[in-house]
Order: sequence, then structure tokens, then C-alpha cells
Amino acid sequence: MTWITSQRVAALLGVSVRAVQTAKTKYEHRYVKGKGRGGKQLQIALESLPQEAQDRYHGMQLEPVDVFQFTGKQRENADWKAFIVLDYQHSSLSPDDYVLNHNSREPEDAISTSQLFRWQKKYKQGGVTALIDQRGGHNRGRDTIPADAWEFFYNLYMTQQKRSVSLCYDIAKGEYHSIPSVSAFERKVRQIPYAALTLYRDGEKAFNDKCLPSMERTKLDILSNDVWFSDHHACDVFVKNADGAKIIRPWLTVFLMLVQTRLYRS
Repeated sequence: MTWITSQRVAALLGVSVRAVQTAKTKYEHRYVKGKGRGGKQLQIALESLPQEAQDRYHGMQLEPVDVFQFTGKQRENADWKAFIVLDYQHSSLSPDDYVLNHNSREPEDAISTSQLFRWQKKYKQGGVTALIDQRGGHNRGRDTIPADAWEFFYNLYMTQQKRSVSLCYDIAKGEYHSIPSVSAFERKVRQIPYAALTLYRDGEKAFNDKCLPSMERTKLDILSNDVWFSDHHACDVFVKNADGAKIIRPWLTVFLMLVQTRLYRS
């Protein structure tokens, strides 16, 4: 395998080094002696990166795609498809089981196994941009905000400083005088995926807490006597001891055992 540094990976993927370090478990990785934290340096196998990043590493020039020619709804839909693909790849489920599980949780956004395979193939070939639905004409729903003006605004808005839309718009207006009204930017901001907003404006902890898949448990798989709770508490009353010579607050110690019950119908 070809091992490259996290800095090089960040450049190939177009993300920060911190983002690479956070998502290292998605790739084949190792630690070697170096100047990193604890005297170790993170390295990632080139072959485990998306094909687009591998091609960029080998000097292949891919045809550039201006994603800002598409509407926010088109880009949001592509982001959703990419999330489905990545969620499936990290689920350890078979394609059929993943689709059944997803459709039971999100019946309004049901998918098929063939769609999952098709999206996975496109994502591997060209990343998120390959998942953009371009049907309906070459100029379908194009935005009126110039791409460079939106990128300038986006970089101002998507930070943990949490600048308001109006403030970012005023700053952008000073650089790009012919941009449309602030309402156009407000509409476009509403089309930014929730996960992206959470990560860039609230931070990685909030993203991990709110956006990453969580494990749901049920009491049906917990056997009786598996779980015990206890508490030791001073009661809010005063009493006298046996001979009445001393006033004390009694302590109450409680143990609670989880007991599973089943109802049987005769």
C-alpha cells in the first residue's frame, strides 16, 4: 500500500486535517514515529481513499464541475444520497437488510437496493457531484447568486462565530456589488444540509451528538436481574432516637432491580 500523511490526504479531499483525523476510521490507517501527538504521525493508505482522490494523487485531471450551477435542492439531494451511501458502508449490514432498516425508520424517504448500488457506484466514480440529478434541462433552477459571491458568503457564515445572514450579506455586498437581495441568500442558507450547519457552526461535538447514527436499545433484550439501581439519601424529616435524647435525620437506602415481565394469553 501507498501510505501518505494526513496533511496530504486533506489536500486531496479538500477538507481540513482535523476532519481527516476525525474520520480516520473510514480509511485504512496506521501510526508511525513522527512529530504528531504523542510522537506519532497518522498515515492513511492511498488505496482506501475515494477514486477521485486517488486520481488526483496520480496527476489525472478530472473534468471540473461547477456545483453552484445547480440549485440548493439539487445539491441537498446529492448530499442526502452520499449520506445514505456512507451510512450503509459503515453499518455492517447487507444491502437488503440496510434498505429494510432504513425504510422502516424513514418510510417517507424509502429507497431500493438497486438505488443503493447505483448511488454507491456514482459516488465512488465522482464523489457527491456525481450524485446530482441533472435531469430537466441544462439550466434547470440555476441560482442567481454568482458562484464566487456565494463562496465568499459561505466562508463567512459557516463558522463557529455564528454570524447572521444579514451581517455576512452586508460584508459580501461590499465585495460584490451586483449580487441579488439578502432574501436570495436566506433562501439558499435554508437549503444547506443540517449536518453541515451543525458541524461548521456548532462544532464537532455537536455534530457527533446530533448527526451521527446512534444505537437504540429495548428492554426486551435485558434479562431480569441484569440491571440494578441504587441510591442513598438523607430524608427531609427529623426524628428522635429511642430514648429521645438525640434528634437525627434518617437515611434511606433503596435498591431497584429491573424485572422483565411477559404477558401470556391463554
